Amino acid sequence: MSDILKRIVAVKHDEIRVARASRDQASLRRDAESLGGVRDFVGAMRSRLGQGQAAVIAEIKKASPSKGASISCHLTSPAATSKAVRPA
Repeated sequence: MSDILKRIVAVKHDEIRVARASRDQASLRRDAESLGGVRDFVGAMRSRLGQGQAAVIAEIKKASPSKGASISCHLTSPAATSKAVRPA
């Protein structure tokens, strides 16, 4: 694992430790369950497609923490990148 990923994992471990110390799991579960259940992700995507709308989940990034500072995408414009990866 690269140094940057080790630092990210260490920070997340600290954040989890602090969060656990500030709130018990039972109250967190009660609050989560009071939000009304699980949303239908697949149904939402199919509904949008059925209406002729876009149903896309995408992430475009220039660099990845696991690759350090290297550039993983040479296109700097999101519009240009979307055109480059769009199916013919």
